[in-house]
Amino acid sequence: MPRIILLLFITLFNSHEVTAKQPSKNIDSIIGKECCLGFREWIKLPNLFPERILAKIDSGAKTSTLHAQNIVFFEHENEEWVRFQVLPKRDSKEVSHTLEAKVAEIKNIRSSNGKLTIRPVIITDLSIGGRKWPIEITLVDRS
Repeated sequence: MPRIILLLFITLFNSHEVTAKQPSKNIDSIIGKECCLGFREWIKLPNLFPERILAKIDSGAKTSTLHAQNIVFFEHENEEWVRFQVLPKRDSKEVSHTLEAKVAEIKNIRSSNGKLTIRPVIITDLSIGGRKWPIEITLVDRS
């Protein structure tokens, strides 16, 4: 499904023109009939944490990815789950969230540098411009 986020929006706004221009000044800038996304956009993942995060729009990616640390798999009621830590603010380690989510699937992802990684996929809501959709996100430690 999505990547962080451009191809997702091409699908969701399929009746509207989507172009990549300068980053928008605020999250409300894409509410109109036409959708314009910049290289980076402010988004929310409201089911995971309350802070907005700056997402990189990558039209060449095949999946959305969230940088997560301390990724640990565990079983909960006979289902595979994952526990992970997210630091929503890049410049601060003071605000962090330890989260748990059901694993929707496991994917083998080849990064742009050719390295193959096995990543858990979770499903959560993405919110931007007052709109919200369920999306698939792979988790990986990019530090």
